[in-house]
Amino acid sequence: MNLELNRIQALICLDFDGVLFDTAKEAYIMAREAYFGDIADQPTLDSYEQFLLLRPFVLSAWQYRLVFELISSEMDNAVLLQKYREKSIVYKPQTIDRDFEQNFNRVRDGAIKQDKKAWLRLHEPYSFFEKIKSTLIECPQYFQIVSTKGKRFILELLISHNVPWGRDQVWGRDEFEKCGQSKAAILESYASAKDILFIDDSEQHLNELNHLDNVECILANWGYTEGTYTEDNTDFVVLKVKKYLDRLHCSY
Repeated sequence: MNLELNRIQALICLDFDGVLFDTAKEAYIMAREAYFGDIADQPTLDSYEQFLLLRPFVLSAWQYRLVFELISSEMDNAVLLQKYREKSIVYKPQTIDRDFEQNFNRVRDGAIKQDKKAWLRLHEPYSFFEKIKSTLIECPQYFQIVSTKGKRFILELLISHNVPWGRDQVWGRDEFEKCGQSKAAILESYASAKDILFIDDSEQHLNELNHLDNVECILANWGYTEGTYTEDNTDFVVLKVKKYLDRLHCSY
């Protein structure tokens, strides 16, 4: 852990995919090529809407194999969602899933190597990111990213938007795996006295934190949320971040 974090009594922890950046299109294109391999034609969004239907339930890249297995079966949306929920509840990653995840990362690495600028353009920053960007730059010591995404990809995207964070600012895929694939376990690794504001678009991740008294959770409903929300709560969350930072005497 970054020793500097141990001296901070309050922290804002942010998910990445679905909170700071919309990465669904990039994930779809990479996962589709990883799944179909050499028989995949040029990048297409022919099943993208069904992919988005299942995206809120994906917590790790290996699960994209199951997603494409199901959307390739041409089910209607209601059946597709039911089938995914039934399988994902009891499904544990097998060798084939881990092999797929490695291939998914190889495809992504190849895309970056071939045309990094094109790869970066597949990621759209949310307005939430734009509204707090100056603070991420000016007061990085009060923020930490807690994500299931690979750390180096997160840092690539942040740097491309002029947010020059270091590796200690990010809990990524490796830490997530080491902590038993649990964000709750990651947050528990901080000193118990810390006051943490945690913002995530996954209801599952937020529900896992209910037992942590020092963590206040907020659902970012502009991301890949499981429910149906009629109103974007970006401004509410931005205000919450502002008030939190005001307590810490950080300029905003």
